[in-house]
Amino acid sequence: MFSPSRRLVLRRWVLRTMLALLVWGAAPGLPRAAQPTPLAGCAPAQPGQVGLLSLYALAYDNRPTSAWDLTPHYATTLQSIVAATVGHPQKLAVVLADLHGSADTHIRLVQNGLITSIIGLPNSSGTLDPTLREYDMADGLTLGRFLRWARQTFPATCANLTYVGHGAPLVPETDLTAVFGPNPAQRAQAGPLPPLPTTIGANPDFTDQHTPVGSPRPYSVLTPYALAQALALGSNGGTLPFEVVDLAMCFAASIEEFYEIAPYTRFITGSPNYAFFDPAGPGQVLAAINPLPLMTAQVMAETTVATYDALLPVSDHPRILVAVDSSRLADVKLAWDNTAAALHVLLTSPTERTATKQLLVAAYMASLKYDLTYCAPSDWDLANPDGLVDLRHFALQLSEQFAGTGVAAWADQTANALMNTTASPMAVIKRYARNDLPWFDPTPNMWVFNGPLPNPAIDDDAAGLSIYADFVGMPITTTTQLSWHAHWYHDDNTVLDNPQPYRFLADGPPGVGWDEVFQEFWDGESTQTATCIPQLPTTRDTAGALVDLTVRPLLRPLSALALEGPIELAAAVGATASAPNVLLRFQVRQNNTLVFSSTVNTGALITGTQRIVASAIWQPTVAGPFKVEIMVDADDRIAELVETNNGALFDSTVGPSLPRPPIIRGLVAERRQLWPTRAISLTLSQDQASLPAVSRLLVQTYQFKPGADPRVQVPLLRGIQSIAAPSLANLTVTLPPTTQPGAVLLYIWAQSSAGWSVNPLILRLNYAPPKAGLANGASHIYRLVATRGEMLQFTTRLETAQDVDLFVWEPYVIGPPTQQSTTFGDDTITLPAAPLTGEYVLLVRGASPSGALYTLSGRRAGEPLRQAQAVAQGGPAFPIRRPLFLDPDAEGPTSSLYLPVLLK
Repeated sequence: MFSPSRRLVLRRWVLRTMLALLVWGAAPGLPRAAQPTPLAGCAPAQPGQVGLLSLYALAYDNRPTSAWDLTPHYATTLQSIVAATVGHPQKLAVVLADLHGSADTHIRLVQNGLITSIIGLPNSSGTLDPTLREYDMADGLTLGRFLRWARQTFPATCANLTYVGHGAPLVPETDLTAVFGPNPAQRAQAGPLPPLPTTIGANPDFTDQHTPVGSPRPYSVLTPYALAQALALGSNGGTLPFEVVDLAMCFAASIEEFYEIAPYTRFITGSPNYAFFDPAGPGQVLAAINPLPLMTAQVMAETTVATYDALLPVSDHPRILVAVDSSRLADVKLAWDNTAAALHVLLTSPTERTATKQLLVAAYMASLKYDLTYCAPSDWDLANPDGLVDLRHFALQLSEQFAGTGVAAWADQTANALMNTTASPMAVIKRYARNDLPWFDPTPNMWVFNGPLPNPAIDDDAAGLSIYADFVGMPITTTTQLSWHAHWYHDDNTVLDNPQPYRFLADGPPGVGWDEVFQEFWDGESTQTATCIPQLPTTRDTAGALVDLTVRPLLRPLSALALEGPIELAAAVGATASAPNVLLRFQVRQNNTLVFSSTVNTGALITGTQRIVASAIWQPTVAGPFKVEIMVDADDRIAELVETNNGALFDSTVGPSLPRPPIIRGLVAERRQLWPTRAISLTLSQDQASLPAVSRLLVQTYQFKPGADPRVQVPLLRGIQSIAAPSLANLTVTLPPTTQPGAVLLYIWAQSSAGWSVNPLILRLNYAPPKAGLANGASHIYRLVATRGEMLQFTTRLETAQDVDLFVWEPYVIGPPTQQSTTFGDDTITLPAAPLTGEYVLLVRGASPSGALYTLSGRRAGEPLRQAQAVAQGGPAFPIRRPLFLDPDAEGPTSSLYLPVLLK
């Protein structure tokens, strides 16, 4: 599930705390062992009724500078869901998205191509709270109250859930506070199990980075138990099960995790290994599901994995995707419990123990593997000593090694309960497997599952459900190193750090389970657990479409700077095609010593040039020469047409004393964004550390016009103004006469006796003159910044018999506008409370055949109105998508371009 231009590997590392389970109308909650009987299948949707409620939990709260940050893919994910609902009002999508900011969790409804933003999040009582702005997407009760609220608020004949995020295998439900952070604590060994790792750690690339205020966890991850908590809440304890739960994250398809959530959903889809994610995948799955008549849950599950497989490239992305019938997993567990019991009898027999251990190891060695080798020497091969095996393939190997015994009989029954060729009931109803070389391994070996058949035909095929079977480990001197998962792999809930063991490990009718086999195997051996965090190597994506990335400094070679003088580094990054999550690295060296470094995730680059600023300010502490090095595609993952133009550098010197080039700060008067006149009032100031005083300002005025792609707005220099002896505290800048209604950028450079400023001050505003002329079909585009909860209102006043239409896009919406007003004559669009902090785009389009004169006014308020939601207006059909803006590739005043201006 990866986009063609860039593949993202989804994983999430691990920690959670135990919380009480609540279900609809029941305070104490559903016992974990309960197995409610699901209701009958979906009823056909009637005209005007919601037939399919598709819920999406997008856990995109990652480290913004990470190459694996999912937030830059949110707009594409959302647009794919929007497109899937056009013309299908029976489909309602409810999207819960948590992005990489600290207060940006939000809900959006999507129906018939329109987006409605919900203000607030459901609280613990199940009501919308407009003050809630951040969720912990890995918290079971938090996620569950969203699911419960959505299903109660929008009743439908069927409900599905897709969870997209980074995943890790066998995540324990335990409090890792004492073993987490800079000063981890040791813990005693639990029974015969290996000792607890001294530190586990959560990779910031793969965690929920921002948890709500007051949360005991600085960041957290999803566990099988937490997911079961959420699904129990969202399904009324399993009496209203989901039709399909789609886990679009790595390592989700384990028997331990699928069995945990089986009571709350009819079918489950996922991958037992690395999952590749294409942001268009969720929408394409929704588009492939037919609302009237509604598909059965089984067909929806089969369609899900088939769509993902068809979307992914056939090469460089080896994968295995499965759809599982939840009702059949009880048969799998019963057969496996009997297999475990037969093995346990042999392991505890003094005469059989040694031979049994050898046969177990042989079965493990011959089984198909899923990756669990994180510790050095790490590898990306699916081979020994990976501790995850395919359950069906492992059962078949046990049958072969223990031929003629009770172990073999029960192992065969396990394999057939999972998957068989006789068409008798089985758990795995569909499986897509592709053998190939992984794109991110610099020295890859073939990943074999087998494949590519969608249904198994031979015994060498993996079923697609993993199980933990770490029977070899990695030898370290006289000790065997096991994966850290070993510590929690038991069913004893009396151990303090294992309060919620996996349900699959509960003892079966024979009185033992698979965990007893694992513990008995290692009893008496010298073992330890590893303390590793999985990391993808920085290798190249050769499967995507080639792009050429270039970079150059936006700064002129710096004049003499003084110690402690703040320096903002910036670069112009050019791209010949779209490229998400490109890393840009700034480094400063003095005397060959690295003194400053800042790496920025550029987000979703579009074709053209964009101005990227370092995430921190450099303040030199040592005088003398220095070198600034800028590198785009800093981790060398993007395959490019030209690889030699990714770097740029320049040299300068830090002086021991003043003067320093001027640094100015400022804003538009009253932070006003709509200006009816060309005279713009500014309030500027000079940083006192950059004296002497400013003697001249140079103001560059930029606007935008459509480029070769009409959606992409390219910068256009409208004019340059030189202002001598400016009064910074009360300055008026006059826009050039050629300025058109719409968005305006002011690049302001300052000069003093120490030279010109290193970077310009950039101010944004919109020119909105009264009675602006607009031809039929032409557009004026305005860019406005709003904070979450702020009220926005836009109104156009027109002359008699004239008409324009208004369209507004909220942040991250790239498809049809979220609001529009197309009535004849005056129009108004109101956002009672902005759903997200960010840029809102307003487009005014001419609708009068002879042209129109309109006056645009806007109103803002700091306090949000207590409205439940902002309702979209108009129909879904719209011919354009959200405009995208390229940054001006501005040159400093030392360029010859500005010499005529300075000489006047």
